[in-house]
Amino acid sequence: MKPSKLDGAVIVAAICLCLGGCLGQPPPVEEYLRVGADGPECGVSEPAVKTIVVAVRPFKALDNLDRQAVLVADGRVLVPSMRWYWEGSPEALLTAAVEARINCLPGVGAVSPYRPRLTHDAALSGTISAFNIQEQGGLRFLAGLRLELWSEQFGELLATTEIKAEAPISGFTAASVAEAAAAALSDAAGQAAQWIEQNQGAIPARSGVDEEAEAS
Repeated sequence: MKPSKLDGAVIVAAICLCLGGCLGQPPPVEEYLRVGADGPECGVSEPAVKTIVVAVRPFKALDNLDRQAVLVADGRVLVPSMRWYWEGSPEALLTAAVEARINCLPGVGAVSPYRPRLTHDAALSGTISAFNIQEQGGLRFLAGLRLELWSEQFGELLATTEIKAEAPISGFTAASVAEAAAAALSDAAGQAAQWIEQNQGAIPARSGVDEEAEAS
């Protein structure tokens, strides 16, 4: 018996439904969250003379944090978002924020990236231990950083600190997450700058003339 046009239409509809069910819904639209500051918020009208120069080595993140996707944690389990992404890596965001805030300190300047021949009095390195949304215990954003302050050329470890910052997230939206992350980032950078300021006295005088100065 030859199938009718109606039978053919039913078959086509069934195939479409099957494909729709198998393929599922289209993926969510990707959104990129901007949290970096436009510039240092020093609150001073004129730049101060920089008598201490801190060379900043780009910070490193733990392996599970070394990604651009926004991470969401429920307790100890981290899951990367399939929709939200940082505009830059956590390493770049935190390094830039801390460097900018150090440059706000009177008499202290930060330069990066670190190079052995770069004229400097001290060197700074950091390891990122947290940069994620936390759902357990209240929706909030966490930022964690371990900093090490070294003498010139990373010759001697002068001081270490653990920095933790968090900010509540008002709602599970891209705008709210970005706002909370920016607040936590600013808090962490402020703590880092305050710690550098407190340890200025531990920074020894520069050991000698750098190679570039000798060449000139």
